Amino acid sequence: MHEWIVTKEDTGLSLVAYIRKQLQSENLSSRQIKRAIESNACSINQCCERFASRKVQSGDSIQFKFQTHTQKQSKNTPTYDAKRIIFHDTSILVYNKPAKIDVYSLESSIQTHHPSCRLVHRLDKDTSGVLLLAKDEKTLKQLTQQFAQRKAKKEYLAVVDGIVKKQKGKVMNKLGKRGSYQGQTLWGEDKNGKEAITYWEKVKEGSDWTLLRCYPQTGRTHQIRVHLSQLAYPILGDMQYGRQQALRGLERHLLHAASLEINGMRFEAPSDWEDFHHKGLS
Repeated sequence: MHEWIVTKEDTGLSLVAYIRKQLQSENLSSRQIKRAIESNACSINQCCERFASRKVQSGDSIQFKFQTHTQKQSKNTPTYDAKRIIFHDTSILVYNKPAKIDVYSLESSIQTHHPSCRLVHRLDKDTSGVLLLAKDEKTLKQLTQQFAQRKAKKEYLAVVDGIVKKQKGKVMNKLGKRGSYQGQTLWGEDKNGKEAITYWEKVKEGSDWTLLRCYPQTGRTHQIRVHLSQLAYPILGDMQYGRQQALRGLERHLLHAASLEINGMRFEAPSDWEDFHHKGLS
């Protein structure tokens, strides 16, 4: 871990510029540092900071954890695994993303074996499941346009806190930025925000939890997590939008991208609820 105290000379620098200056000998790019910051690798005055553009001030105490390539390959860090490839051809690669790894780190890891692959869409760090990557610029442009035009059909599985009484439902509102939590933006209902639509249906229930299948019609940041929280059924393990009792000691939120249908093809990723079962929830 690197630790520094900001001097008057460096006051006003962006966080990414400051760290790059301090680590000149490491030859890190601004992009690498930005990704590390967004992955909770930095704190200012003992508080996690995820905004690379934040201006540092004289006297700020900065801590920065950066994993080298060797460290990233350690057994405790999820990396590229050929067995998690769901499908690939000359134009796309579909990967079953594990939880606890951000998509940018995963993209970099995949590129070590498939150099041309680039993300078509995003999944939250703790969300597992179907992730689509394009292998050339033409395909990337076509697929991102289909997502923007709502032509991609997505299905998610979510385990929520409490027993949902209705069998199915719909949430439709406008979402916008509402604050922050541990350096991450919080989203919520906002009359000036962007339209967000989620359909859901009940799959099964346990003693005090319910498994839902969700069909987001739009792709707003944290959409399903926000919508289920607004229904008073937050996703188990969700630190940002869940009640304290919904955490259950889980190390991730239980949201899984189960399937994706696009260009007439359907891709599925089996859910992995190991954390859920290991906690003895039944």
